[in-house]
Amino acid sequence: MSPAVAIVQSGSIKVTPKLASLSAIQNKISATPEVLKKDEESVTANVANPVDQAELLKCWNEYAEIKRQAGDMNHFVIFANRKIVLHPDMTIAFEVDNQLQLDILKELRGDVLEYLRNKVQNSSLQLDATISQSESKKQLYTNQDKFNYLLEHYPQLEEFRRRLGLELH
Repeated sequence: MSPAVAIVQSGSIKVTPKLASLSAIQNKISATPEVLKKDEESVTANVANPVDQAELLKCWNEYAEIKRQAGDMNHFVIFANRKIVLHPDMTIAFEVDNQLQLDILKELRGDVLEYLRNKVQNSSLQLDATISQSESKKQLYTNQDKFNYLLEHYPQLEEFRRRLGLELH
């Protein structure tokens, strides 16, 4: 649709859009099913390609490297050195360290899936991330914390402390 120029009034030009003819609209509508049919064929062709764990891991690490080279270290850490599992239903399961990484991943989900789906030519891939349940070790800062930790492992320390008259400061 090319704009049509209207009458000039007091030094300014008013531009009004030119409406398409009815025959042009009908031609576009009749061409649309062919375009949709081509799109459906390409999508079904992508779904049919089998994916194996090794190929997916290679693409996963490539994506992590792209993020590292782009300077997106927060994004790189989410994908780097992760154990991923490809389930038969084409779901990629992996664990992140904390809720913040999970939130960032939600923002990146579309970009990640688009990259992986294009690389492996399979549009049925999905992501399933969970927060890892690793036990975090409590930092021992005070002398009392350190003593209590050692006391759990060596109960005889309490007897030594009493005999020697030691106090924790």
